[in-house]
Amino acid sequence: MPAMPRSPVPLTLSELLPPSASATETSAVSWRVINPSAKFKASCGFPLVSPQLSTPLLDDFRVIFAPGSAWATQSKGAKKKEMACNKAAPLYGSLQIKFLSDDPVIRDLKLFFTIGSMRLGPFRTTPERSTSELCELPVDWRRLVDKADTSFAVTVEME
Repeated sequence: MPAMPRSPVPLTLSELLPPSASATETSAVSWRVINPSAKFKASCGFPLVSPQLSTPLLDDFRVIFAPGSAWATQSKGAKKKEMACNKAAPLYGSLQIKFLSDDPVIRDLKLFFTIGSMRLGPFRTTPERSTSELCELPVDWRRLVDKADTSFAVTVEME
């Protein structure tokens, strides 16, 4: 019987760990917001709502993007004074998930929002609520708009 070679055989980490242990189950989806300033002006400062989105972890939801009181005080929209007086409105805007399905969220999910180069979170979902926790933006979203096409992407990642 021939002797076994003594040199180690290299294995990648994914070969060593079972698939369920190598990473948590995650899914992500993006929404491109085109010309948000014009859309907020047209809607008098009301939040923008994404088209219906789905991921493997959560079906049927929308992203709600509110402009914030900083935008409202500088815009000439009809809702300017009303929004400026609303001290509860986040300064730089906010993101939130609205669940559309009649079925409740089966389990708590951790949500992360990525806007520009910023990843924000985690935020939680709970089975008894129809929306996620509110994600207040730490910087003015107008600084994140791509100058070339006046848009930016909002990515929602779930685990």
